[in-house]
Amino acid sequence: MSKLEVPVSNWSSIDDETTSLILSLLLDDIKHATSSGKGKQVEGTLADIDLAIQLYTEELEKAAMFTSDHRMTKSIQMACQMDSEALIQSEREEQMAHHDHEVSTLIQQQNSEVSETEIDYADPSVAELELLDKLSAIYITGIDDDKTDDEGCVEIANTETAGQPECSSWAASRKSQNVTRKRRCLACDDKTHFTNLARATCGHEYCRDCLGQLFQNAMSDETLFPPRCCRQPIPLDQNLLFLAEDLVRQFRVKAVEFATPQRTYCTRRTCSAFIHPDNCQLGIATCADCGHQTCTTCKGPSHSGDCPHDEDLQKVLEIAKEERWQRCPGCLSMIELETGCFHMTCKCGSEFCYLCSKLWKSCDCRHWDEHRLLNRAEEIENRNHANNRGPYVPPADRRENLGRIMQNLRDHHECDHFNWSTRSGRFRCEECHDFLPNYIFECRQCNILACRRCRFNRF
Repeated sequence: MSKLEVPVSNWSSIDDETTSLILSLLLDDIKHATSSGKGKQVEGTLADIDLAIQLYTEELEKAAMFTSDHRMTKSIQMACQMDSEALIQSEREEQMAHHDHEVSTLIQQQNSEVSETEIDYADPSVAELELLDKLSAIYITGIDDDKTDDEGCVEIANTETAGQPECSSWAASRKSQNVTRKRRCLACDDKTHFTNLARATCGHEYCRDCLGQLFQNAMSDETLFPPRCCRQPIPLDQNLLFLAEDLVRQFRVKAVEFATPQRTYCTRRTCSAFIHPDNCQLGIATCADCGHQTCTTCKGPSHSGDCPHDEDLQKVLEIAKEERWQRCPGCLSMIELETGCFHMTCKCGSEFCYLCSKLWKSCDCRHWDEHRLLNRAEEIENRNHANNRGPYVPPADRRENLGRIMQNLRDHHECDHFNWSTRSGRFRCEECHDFLPNYIFECRQCNILACRRCRFNRF
């Protein structure tokens, strides 16, 4: 083997120090390599051997630079890991100094006493420290080869940081990981390496695909916005590592749309794009996509003078009046009551009374229509017996049983849906109306049926 031939088949298992030494020796060897000087070539060009040496030198220098950067990055990571408590304390002191400076400036400007606001100097959460560990595994130390035993526990290979001291908070964040590096996604139930699992605020974890689907569904169904699990929003900024760049961009645009009350959409049927509030001036909204102008009052094509009578809208309002539909006071969407009490929660988040359209609990309207209440009780009663839920009830006792169900619905008409059970069989979700072939969740208090997605991500 000549000096320039290097076996690289096992380089992935070589540590950084050895790799750096090999590259240094190769660079020293290449400096002494000279061409034979034989051969003919065009004046001003390099011979083939000289060109090969030049290219090989460039590759070695790039590899040496990469190795040096990699060692520096790992060194910074280890320093952050070992000195995390000192870094946290330093950040606290900077926050306190900044706060004291703001208070003192305010006192000088107003020449009055200012009550200092308490600042939360809490330690980083376990989720935040775990995210650092994921970034470390992905970009620095690499993902370990896990060996899973029969019970699902995982044996962790030693990393290069083994034997190094760890701060208490960092160790706490790694405690559960050292037991199970592969965990199950709540949505698909597949076992996934922890670096590919995003942790929601409630503690449940989602794989990359399922998390992306949650954000995608939230953009197409406003009732699922913002993405949430167990009623707690899933922050976008804390999960950028697991979401595609294009999805993040679309989600941020959609977030502005959903946060806008009484939105205006382009009246051009081939466009229908949402018009940002910044593009609405003096009652005229200009579409950024096609340039078409829309009236922000009647939502029709722009016009001069006062907004004319919208005949199509009036026809819809007449039908709504006949069918006893109601309009949301927040976004003016038309709402139809199918089941449940008169407490309505619109997709935009507004809560109002279905009878008078006032904000919820600001009126004296009754909460239930007795006819609807009886229909709902009969539906629950028939569902229970059709699926062999509970003992057979003779016809004479059916009215008494319906009375108990109706009273339970009255007591829990503002149910928080905190207590769930599962029912086996084929059912239809009463929120998204999807059919589930095997099982469904049922609220123990109000008896509403919900699929897995609505159970965790909607309520």
